[in-house]
Amino acid sequence: MTEFWVDQAGSGAYMDMPSEDVTGHVARGGTILMWAIDGASPLTDEPFTVFQNESNSGWFARRLSECLKTRFVEQTFNPAQLREVIGELRAEFIQCSGCPVPDWSWPVAAAVMVEVSELDGRVRMEVHRYSDCFFATAQGTLEADVTKARRMADAVSIGRWKPASGFSGKTLASLRERRARQQNNEGTTALTLNPESAMNASAVLLHRERPLHVLVGSDGVSRLWESYAAMTISDAMSVVAREGVGGLIAELRRFEACVVLPQKDEKPSDDACCIHLFIPGSIRSTCTKT
Repeated sequence: MTEFWVDQAGSGAYMDMPSEDVTGHVARGGTILMWAIDGASPLTDEPFTVFQNESNSGWFARRLSECLKTRFVEQTFNPAQLREVIGELRAEFIQCSGCPVPDWSWPVAAAVMVEVSELDGRVRMEVHRYSDCFFATAQGTLEADVTKARRMADAVSIGRWKPASGFSGKTLASLRERRARQQNNEGTTALTLNPESAMNASAVLLHRERPLHVLVGSDGVSRLWESYAAMTISDAMSVVAREGVGGLIAELRRFEACVVLPQKDEKPSDDACCIHLFIPGSIRSTCTKT
């Protein structure tokens, strides 16, 4: 696989809170590892309790992404190696916290890691999903224009972060109880600082033909088709092919700003990120990455 294009973008939900969603990739010549990590919303009274200007889950998502770039720069992704990475991050978190913190305030994250290679002329994808990050593919060019300048995601200024991310009462108590169980790796498919959570992945092996679009991201983006029904996943893939992931996130933010959404037991807006890989139908002599 000598030619491909990568495009990624993200957008925070609050004007005073750094995004807790992170994307990244590692290209190793013939193979690519790409990922999206979605840090869970903090349930504390203050957003920053251990780290300055960064929530616990935001720290976890960022550090995990940094570790993926170094740990898997020469080897393919596997949960056993991820378990070692999480063990190292657990020790780092304990050292940074300086004192015991409630189990429910420890970081939690959803994630998806996709190992992409080529076998017998077909694209091979090994997908590891943790909780509710999404993964999608579309075959064909979808009128992709990889030479076009990619759009930036619209800035977000819908409001400020509220204590416990706006949750309260029985809902907050239930969420905190669930977070504590997750740290014990009970009833969860998410990643936590419990190293055994690395083994929670839902894994699948897929093969597709060129040309191929691969899109992974956080559920802040998949709200567009899963919660809002503002478009289909096919529509979203077409937007990404033509406008880049920044264009898709801009569509998300415009929809959230202009439409009165039904009241649900969820935040009115969420951090959003995604990363897009396009593999053309024929191999040319150059390799271009954006």
